[in-house]
Amino acid sequence: MKGKKKGVLLLLMLLSVFMLLPMGVSAAKLNMTTPLKYSARGYKVIAWNKSSTSRAYVYQQASFKKGTYGSLEKGGGIVVNMSKVKYLTRKMKKKQLTWIPVYLHNRKKANGVPVTGYVNAKNIALTAVNINNISSNRTVRTAISYGYKYLGTRFILGGNSITGGIDCATFTKQIYEAAGKGMPYPHTDYLQGVSRQVSYRDLKPGDLVFYLKYDTSGPIDHVGVYIGNNLMINASGHYGSNYPEGGITIKRIVYGNRRPALYKRLYGID
Repeated sequence: MKGKKKGVLLLLMLLSVFMLLPMGVSAAKLNMTTPLKYSARGYKVIAWNKSSTSRAYVYQQASFKKGTYGSLEKGGGIVVNMSKVKYLTRKMKKKQLTWIPVYLHNRKKANGVPVTGYVNAKNIALTAVNINNISSNRTVRTAISYGYKYLGTRFILGGNSITGGIDCATFTKQIYEAAGKGMPYPHTDYLQGVSRQVSYRDLKPGDLVFYLKYDTSGPIDHVGVYIGNNLMINASGHYGSNYPEGGITIKRIVYGNRRPALYKRLYGID
């Protein structure tokens, strides 16, 4: 009888501990060994939401109990703070992290360094891209490096300020003009007119990725610039105007409910 009572008490204790755990908490971890190797070679590491059903929230601290800075839809990406990763993995003497530190490029400290937030590893995948040496084509390298500097700028339809607010076509125009390439009036129709169609198989960094207005129907009304590894840089307002939901962001080319409708390469870019 005493043995039964002990068993019941033990079960109740276990249940009470379980009830104290917040719903949705995951013990998932990401191994940072490979990202650290890429980071040491100058690559940027992008954390992106791989879940098709859940948003990935960017928390102010490494805790579900803290406030959030925003969230990532499926395919939404954000740059990992690899300096912080290096520090954390050394401090904890292990390469696996439950919370991944990421940069909030729209929030800067007094010294100009972006504020760090945290995403839980549960629905996150990591992809490395060599932003500063992304292509053998100098124009493409310069354009993408220039655009990357302005991550975090908010989306404004019709906006033409890469620091104050900009839309997708104007962003594309301005980064290529900064690389010395003449570009047309900033509209997706005109951008299609100065480029030739390519297949997904032939897609290269610098190519333009076009999207339909209503995800699967309607006219083309959005464009991003491919940066490799199924990622693009764009000025997006489809899921929000402010970073990290929108604005100048890095996303997977399939993000939210959107899939590319067309891939094109600017004339003169080989």
